[in-house]
Amino acid sequence: MLEHYNPETCTFFNPDGEMGFALHEMHEVSGLTMGDIPYKEYTLGTKELHLMKEDASLVYETYCEVLCHFHICA
Repeated sequence: MLEHYNPETCTFFNPDGEMGFALHEMHEVSGLTMGDIPYKEYTLGTKELHLMKEDASLVYETYCEVLCHFHICA
């Protein structure tokens, strides 16, 4: 999974495109500081997750894998 990470943009590359995560998720997974930058948290809803699973299954799988690591680290 870490081979797909781009530290310059804090995003993951996958065969279907590029995906980013909220700063607090990256903080929990990596342990890196967030600094003083404010952010707006956004969580995908059930409908959006279902559409992602149908339209971009590889992005969906990457998203699920990163969230699993996030919950394990938490």
